[in-house]
Amino acid sequence: MTTFLIFLLLLAVLGHITIWAALWNRLHGFGLSFGVCSWVTALLVAIGAVVPTTLITLILEGDLPLLFLTQSDVERSQVGLYGAVAANLYIGACLLALPFAIGWRIWRNLRRPPAVLKSSACELLFDLAPVLKSRSGLRARARAGAIQFLGLVGRRKALLRTTGWRKAAQQESIPCNSWQLSGDAAFPIGVEQPGGARETGCSGICSEVGQARISGAVFHKNTPKSPPRRHHPSSLLFLPGNESLACHRVELALSLPELPSALNGLRIVQLSDLHFVGRIPDEFYQLVVEHSNRFEPDLVLITGDIVDRKECIPQAQKILAPLRAKSGVFFILGNHDLRAGVENVRTALTEIGFKNVGGRVEQLSLNGTAILVGGNELPWLGPAPSYPCHDSVHKTPHFRLLLAHTPDQFYWAIRNKIHLMFAGHTHGGQACLPWLGPIIAPSAYGIRYAQGLYHKPPTTMYVSRGIGGEFPLRYFCPPEITCLTLFSETSGSETAPIRLS
Repeated sequence: MTTFLIFLLLLAVLGHITIWAALWNRLHGFGLSFGVCSWVTALLVAIGAVVPTTLITLILEGDLPLLFLTQSDVERSQVGLYGAVAANLYIGACLLALPFAIGWRIWRNLRRPPAVLKSSACELLFDLAPVLKSRSGLRARARAGAIQFLGLVGRRKALLRTTGWRKAAQQESIPCNSWQLSGDAAFPIGVEQPGGARETGCSGICSEVGQARISGAVFHKNTPKSPPRRHHPSSLLFLPGNESLACHRVELALSLPELPSALNGLRIVQLSDLHFVGRIPDEFYQLVVEHSNRFEPDLVLITGDIVDRKECIPQAQKILAPLRAKSGVFFILGNHDLRAGVENVRTALTEIGFKNVGGRVEQLSLNGTAILVGGNELPWLGPAPSYPCHDSVHKTPHFRLLLAHTPDQFYWAIRNKIHLMFAGHTHGGQACLPWLGPIIAPSAYGIRYAQGLYHKPPTTMYVSRGIGGEFPLRYFCPPEITCLTLFSETSGSETAPIRLS
């Protein structure tokens, strides 16, 4: 009997977690700012911890009758009739929540794929984790930390000699790499200067000549053209089983009835949720760009959450500049781009030739056929794009593509007769259970549209697992580069998967 009660208690606690995770999932459907979302999340966690603790305490003390609410039970209860009924209903919901969630996931996985899918392929492209662990082992990280510490000590001593302890204390809070020496003072070792010296970052350790002449030094901020700061990889990348650096290619061949025959074989690469935040090595992103170019796509679509921090914009600009597509690279922004500054990110990407379609529609001509590419950044940025109804010359409907950051805009796309929609934002759940799929996903629809292909006439939607993450932690949910090849139903073409050379 005791074992059975412990099982019921464990099932109820897990069900309680399932319910509150579902509530958190729907938090992002309201377009809350980062600050408000963080506060609401903290409130949910706090209440979610208090509720089961209170219920268990009342049950153990005999103040809360369970299941059978007799008159004597209600009289002994400290919470009254309505409180006891409400508590029992919630406990019953908790007992059913986990079995329901598992059963729903099993049913979801057993469903047949959408009829528009003709073939699919998925395989590992590269995995940087072994390389990173061998290059950044404990000994190497300890050595790097010691060098950084000695650099800070040397810089503090130099400031004390030149400006006194009061000014040195004021300047101590300024990042080392945001300053450089000018005048007669020697430059820090390895720092690139107009005179031809080289730079690898300000270490705070000066050459002997510089130490002899540092008394005349004048400090000033770097110009905007100075090299961006190089960040260290996140410690999360070293956790066992973390798949954040194991990038896969996902290739789908779709048969779309609305696709004009002139666009048969159109190849589109989607990159989503790059999250330049300084926690993932540059080499990872460079390989993503390289493999994307190997597909030789007609279009590349970037569906938001590109840069999280303003200081990472130069890094993103430099790495993404080689990205190529025959008819252009199009992008929209997501909620994380607001932290880096919307105009800053848009300007940086348009400077390297990318086309911004956030809240607007671009018309392309491919093989003599018009195609509309629009971007929906709701609920964080607006307005929604306005698609023209028909070709003004031939009175025929255009083929419509949509970039949306969140899959919550799926029903907007259906109402606006979008033919093919690309989304991200959910990271595929980021941490999934084997075969059962994602645990949580930041969507108004929970995990329903967490990742994969969905079709509701006339709209087909693909939701990418994304490339990066603010916190690079992925289990059974690796990052992906997605390539979709489109075929019209009347083409009769074979849709053999594309093989990379």
